[in-house]
Amino acid sequence: MESTEYIQFYEGSKMGIKTLEGDIIIPAIYDFVAHSSDDLFTITEGNYTAYFDIAGNQVLPFSNKYESYGNFTEGLARVRSNEKWGFI
Repeated sequence: MESTEYIQFYEGSKMGIKTLEGDIIIPAIYDFVAHSSDDLFTITEGNYTAYFDIAGNQVLPFSNKYESYGNFTEGLARVRSNEKWGFI
């Protein structure tokens, strides 16, 4: 199975993700988009963070429950709440 590579792209001040071939996975309508491991993207819009899969589907909804959100690795993402770190 081939591994697909993804790149960030901008439209104005908004960011999205597409494949090297130009197929848009996440449209450029968000403040920040990052590809993490586990085939998920971390998406930030304002003070809210969500996670989308490589098909562009939202897998965890936008939330501002935590002060900081990390990328998923091996099924877990680091989060910070009340100055303490944990995992989701």
